[in-house]
Amino acid sequence: MRRSWVTVMQHEGRKTEGSVPEETNGAPAQSASGSGLSEVESTAPAPSGLGVGMRMATDMVVTTLVGVGMGYYLDKWLGTQPWLTLLFFLFGAVAGFRAVYRVAHAGPFG
Repeated sequence: MRRSWVTVMQHEGRKTEGSVPEETNGAPAQSASGSGLSEVESTAPAPSGLGVGMRMATDMVVTTLVGVGMGYYLDKWLGTQPWLTLLFFLFGAVAGFRAVYRVAHAGPFG
């Protein structure tokens, strides 16, 4: 047996109407994952293509720049110009491609 309930959710300031099983005695519904969030609260809009593309571009640029910066300062410190800069550039580029691959193969919610 189910009974109706109306609640005002603070999440996004929307009113939500629904029903809750009698055995919960008005307690919030548990999701299948056991996180305590109902299905309405746990869903979020899928990220836009522009947002995903900007994240990929940022990941590539930042990881490469961090690698080059680390290599440059290690080269200066150890006097091995330009070898560590080149090596850490490659490390940064590989890390960037790996990050892009992970974003591209992630589900719609990350």
